[in-house]
Amino acid sequence: MNEKHEFQTGILHVLTTNIYFFMVTNVYFILSIIFSLTWGILLERSLLDILPLILTGPALVTLSSFLLQFIEMNKESDLPNFIDYISIYKKNFKETLSFWVPYSLLVFILSINIQYYDWGNETLTKIANIFSIGIIIISTIIVIYMLIISSKFKFRMQDLLRISCYYIIMRMKITLGIVGIAFLTLFVTISYSEFFILFITSLIGYFFVKYMSPILSDIEENFVKQESNN
Repeated sequence: MNEKHEFQTGILHVLTTNIYFFMVTNVYFILSIIFSLTWGILLERSLLDILPLILTGPALVTLSSFLLQFIEMNKESDLPNFIDYISIYKKNFKETLSFWVPYSLLVFILSINIQYYDWGNETLTKIANIFSIGIIIISTIIVIYMLIISSKFKFRMQDLLRISCYYIIMRMKITLGIVGIAFLTLFVTISYSEFFILFITSLIGYFFVKYMSPILSDIEENFVKQESNN
């Protein structure tokens, strides 16, 4: 009976620890995008909305890296904390902006064109909008890979882009899973509220990172170790 009681207590302890971690991680993430949230809530829509969008990139990479530390921790005492989060944010800030800024500008411009630009012909406008949406989807998939890969490894920007594109094609099953998670997140956001997503951001990020774990392991085996040997 004592052994059974200890086993049940252990499960409860692990469960509450994980719940606490994901709740705290959500708070860390919200704090790291507080400027963007404040901008979106208080200010009217304008072309300057690109600024808060740009600043979410480093927060997303930090979240991914933070969750990777959680997944890879060997014992409970290794649980990442707020100091780790801040350190990761500072370390990845500049590098993340180097690919997040072009992506943000591209998506921002295309989104404005879809909403407001009239090509003078209904059919032509529909074709242009479909083309723009296609570019947004493709670029978003690439950037998701770049975000998660860069949260663990440091590559030159051109190498990071090539590796991301390589695994998007070669690991199509994982890519489709990533797309599925992204569309489910988008559906929930549209159906409910973008603020609802904030309360489960760490869980969504966990699924992204966990789903891409085989790719991260493969990169470490085939790219990182090869560079170290050379």
